[in-house]
Amino acid sequence: MAELTIQNALKAQVQYPLPADFFTATLMKRGLNGDDECTKEVLDSPQFTGAHADCLKQVIIYPNSISQGGISISKTDRSSLINIANRLYQSIGEEGIDERPKITFY
Repeated sequence: MAELTIQNALKAQVQYPLPADFFTATLMKRGLNGDDECTKEVLDSPQFTGAHADCLKQVIIYPNSISQGGISISKTDRSSLINIANRLYQSIGEEGIDERPKITFY
């Protein structure tokens, strides 16, 4: 049986067609090598959990995320994704995302 890479495990968790380079960069930012074999320890790690939350956040804000690859995201789906991402962030002690975008005036 072929080994499951960390990047493929992350893609399986997200199940949304984000660019491959985004998954690679997200894993690198979290200190993981996407080409390494995925283990239970990796799946349970704060680094993988953070990468999963980062990907969900990107799905929410991705400009083409309303309907792509046969997947559509409704307002209810968007709220659910925000809740899931926030639970993941909270589980690793990081600040969640806000449903309302923050506007900064200069």
